[in-house]
Amino acid sequence: MLIQLEIGDNTRDGHERFVTRIVESSLDPGGLHTSYRKGVQQTGFDLQKEFQSYESAKDGVPVEYWDTFMKALQAFDPISYADWEPEWAGDEWSLDPDLYLHAWLGLALIGNPELKVFEVALPQWDIGGYGLFS
Repeated sequence: MLIQLEIGDNTRDGHERFVTRIVESSLDPGGLHTSYRKGVQQTGFDLQKEFQSYESAKDGVPVEYWDTFMKALQAFDPISYADWEPEWAGDEWSLDPDLYLHAWLGLALIGNPELKVFEVALPQWDIGGYGLFS
């Protein structure tokens, strides 16, 4: 099943800074979320809770959760994240939406090892209509 996931502030309250990503999942959205919640229970790390404020992404992953964060990334993609290191700017690094997505999906995989999920890039084309949003 194709599922569109929204990352960021999608409340439509004026900030509206979010991105969407498409994943293909062996579960429906509710099942995918249940798998994530099980991963949170197993690891004690709730990515959604940790990155709820505007400033939290600038602070990076809290030190006490670093090993769990890396475990989640590696659960999603063991090859790409085998030797991954964040790009540090002084003593900070920023979490971007793709890393967030991969860690979120990794926690879902930890919660449900039978889950099959991967990111999908759909082709897109601009068909105009700029004036509709003035």
